[in-house]
Amino acid sequence: MQGVTDDQFAPEQPIKASEGITMIVKGLQLSASAPKGVDSAATPWYEGAFASARANGIDLPAEADPAEALTKEQFVHFVMQALEKSGRFPMINLVPVPIADQDQMTVEYQGTIQRALHYKLVSLDERGGFHPKSKLTRAEAAIILYRAVQLYEKQLNPQQPSAATDTDASGAQRWMNVPEGVTPAANE
Repeated sequence: MQGVTDDQFAPEQPIKASEGITMIVKGLQLSASAPKGVDSAATPWYEGAFASARANGIDLPAEADPAEALTKEQFVHFVMQALEKSGRFPMINLVPVPIADQDQMTVEYQGTIQRALHYKLVSLDERGGFHPKSKLTRAEAAIILYRAVQLYEKQLNPQQPSAATDTDASGAQRWMNVPEGVTPAANE
């Protein structure tokens, strides 16, 4: 993740849509998609990332304001969409985790947030709250994306043990609570 300047990261600042989407596209190595019919010299620095995000199935609204701070639920939703569009994640049937402030969530984001909780990209606070409408800081975004990249890399090489690998009592590897025997290839 780049800083706000060459020598300043500003971890406590809210992350802007332009920064967050660029992070996701670069971090998860989404295929590039250059905007068509636009003078590249006049194109804002984030426009390529926005185009790549949309081309890769992230439902970034056309009217998204690049300067607007992202909420926690928006960023988590976009990260999960990017991961799931990679085709490397099996369909899973979850028992939803009770979330104390679920009534504050955007309904369309509830499923991706539940899956992010399942994959341990995010967690609830001590009272079971998610705080969906809170403005996400640059530091929080970096942590979520780091976990997402780790998970993505693990899915690329499921035989490679990592810190995120779970092991059952028999010692058999299981990745991220997905039932034994279910692999990305089994889902194709």
